[in-house]
Amino acid sequence: SECHEAAGDSLHDLLQYCQQKLVWLVAGEEDWHDISTEKNSVLDAREELIRRHKKITFEVSLKCIAIVRYIGEHSKEVSLGITTRLLNTYDFPVIFAGLIDNPPWRVRGDAGQWLK
Repeated sequence: SECHEAAGDSLHDLLQYCQQKLVWLVAGEEDWHDISTEKNSVLDAREELIRRHKKITFEVSLKCIAIVRYIGEHSKEVSLGITTRLLNTYDFPVIFAGLIDNPPWRVRGDAGQWLK
């Protein structure tokens, strides 16, 4: 469609950005539960900025899942270069497999139940 054609190189850049954010999610270097919950203790300004940065990065990374899904659903309408980057260069199927295997938006509670 005209929308995909108008995106041009911006779509390449968007895919690269989304890939970086999703790899960050799959790597799981952060304790997502601590990022998303409010702390009762008083944090100094630096700790609060770090916590907010991690929370925003986590939320943006989750939004990237929807962006890549949308581009994938419309792969017939985008250029072959975009589809190649989606499947081969950035290897999104493997990234999504990692997210399915270990979803960062779910945490096990103290009783062993899954929390969202």
